[in-house]
Amino acid sequence: MKAKQRKAKGNDHSSSMASKQRAKIAKAMQAPEQMEIVNRHAGGIDCGSEEHYAAVSPESVEEGEPFVRCFSAFTEGLDALVEWLKDCGVTTVAMESTGVYWVALYQKLEAAGIEVFLVNARHLRHVPGRKTDVKDCQWIQRLHSFGLLSASFRPEDMICRLRSLQRHRLNLVSAGAAEIQHMQKALQQMNLHLHHVVSDISGLSGLRIIEAILAGQRDPSQLAKLRDPRVRKSTVAQMEAALVGDYRPEHLFVLDQSLQAYRFYQARIEECDHEIEPLLQQLAERFECSSSPLAAESSQPEVIQDQAAQSQTARPIKTKKKTQAQSQPAKDRFSRLLTTHLRGRPHSSRRAGCLECTAHCLRDRRRHEQMA
Repeated sequence: MKAKQRKAKGNDHSSSMASKQRAKIAKAMQAPEQMEIVNRHAGGIDCGSEEHYAAVSPESVEEGEPFVRCFSAFTEGLDALVEWLKDCGVTTVAMESTGVYWVALYQKLEAAGIEVFLVNARHLRHVPGRKTDVKDCQWIQRLHSFGLLSASFRPEDMICRLRSLQRHRLNLVSAGAAEIQHMQKALQQMNLHLHHVVSDISGLSGLRIIEAILAGQRDPSQLAKLRDPRVRKSTVAQMEAALVGDYRPEHLFVLDQSLQAYRFYQARIEECDHEIEPLLQQLAERFECSSSPLAAESSQPEVIQDQAAQSQTARPIKTKKKTQAQSQPAKDRFSRLLTTHLRGRPHSSRRAGCLECTAHCLRDRRRHEQMA
């Protein structure tokens, strides 16, 4: 009996829910909600390696004119695309971040004063149906007109230039590290355990010994004399024992080639550092100008307050002024961080990124030079 009552109660509940849903659907069909157009002068671009497809609103072109056009990826085609968008009155454009094909077009649009939304391709690839370049650009334009797309972060021009040089420098550092591995492999194949008796074969002692080996020196005692007095990883006897090997000509050739390639990459890294330095100086000057109130605040004496005094009795507040000896480590910190930054090694810092960290250190050094 109770089971029949519960079943009847459940049927009544499901029927009431179904009736509510039907009422909502009928109400929505009587007064359909229209999506508001946020960007009336919006455009959409589908970027490719050889050509770009652009779409604008049908109201932006004259009757009978196509609102979807294809342009070449050459510079002439990019200029024509920008002019067409300006003629159509487009003020904002959305496009996918496809590879690096969008970079040149992004810079052209930005220079023309058109707002560019760089959209993550993951937000658009889940659209069902058969996708074509023409449909993609129209779909991007429609979503952008409704304000449904969010732009990815794109830094300013100076940061983009600095980032490109930083990435190129990182590639050079990786290539140089690969050549060090090639040298170590060639030495290992000749049974020369140089990497076991020195901390780094690309250091002062390691390069001296490798150069002597390539010059024809085979005596372990003479090679061990080239070690730096500060070497603590091994003794002279251990180094002499490690430098007894089988000097095969093919491995010596590989060692010579790898050493030349390593020095080539080191020279390119030095040139890249000279190219990066002016940009870092400009970035430091910008941070120095933008944070002048912060500099004035930091020049005030630090106040150290005892935590126990707050809970029990009020004590006089002690003040501690920064002396010249305490401000000296900031210069050392600048030198250490800048050297680490230029060598491409990771470092720990409370700053948001390596570029900002280096700029702040440049600013600190100038501030302490003015105080001195």
